[in-house]
Amino acid sequence: MRIEEIIFDTEDKNLFLIDDLQLKADAIRYSILPKLEIINNEIISRIAEMYNYDFFENCTIGKSPQFRTSKSQRTKPVNIDYEHSSIWIYGQRAKNKWKGLQRVDKKKHKLHQP
Repeated sequence: MRIEEIIFDTEDKNLFLIDDLQLKADAIRYSILPKLEIINNEIISRIAEMYNYDFFENCTIGKSPQFRTSKSQRTKPVNIDYEHSSIWIYGQRAKNKWKGLQRVDKKKHKLHQP
């Protein structure tokens, strides 16, 4: 699918009205999120091309809903009532990578390490 072909319609909107939380999360994840991924990938490739920039050197992508899809990995059913679907770009969390950020209270940043 090309970015020009992406349409969000009433059917997509109605996915957020599903009462069964697991069914709702799956429907949003497999219907709306792929469209958002296409848009996001197009934006990233345009940035990379326009600015000759290696996007993934400093950035990463977040998605919602994002949950384990395999039944063997999923220990509990989804119990979140998703009211939106989103995809976003943010800086990688790594020590000594972002030198230009300083907290107002002058304390060190707390970064999650894998």
